[in-house]
Amino acid sequence: MNQVILVGRIGNEVECKAAGSGTSYCRLSIATSGGKAKDGTKTTIWNSVVLFGKSAETAGKYLKKGSEILFVGRVEQTKNKEGKYETNIIGERFEFIGAKSGATHDSGIDSESDAQNLPF
Repeated sequence: MNQVILVGRIGNEVECKAAGSGTSYCRLSIATSGGKAKDGTKTTIWNSVVLFGKSAETAGKYLKKGSEILFVGRVEQTKNKEGKYETNIIGERFEFIGAKSGATHDSGIDSESDAQNLPF
């Protein structure tokens, strides 16, 4: 089973682009609590989340830096243009934390090929 659930805050302005296939995608940095360091200070873990299709379009419209969000997805490791491995979370669903309606959004990812067609 490859499933990740993250609750955190968006750490960058959301920008959406189109892959070569025309599929919309967004890449987000999500700050999550990493617990406490030995000296007692709180630590932060930065996670890279990628959204596709309708979820990417919705994220581009409504998500802002600092928004608190819940993501459900899977972990994927790919090689970037420099030949280094990157670990990303492919967001399959997200929820706006504190939204009046408890809104959720399903990504509509139909195939594994969407993730492989990214330009990074």
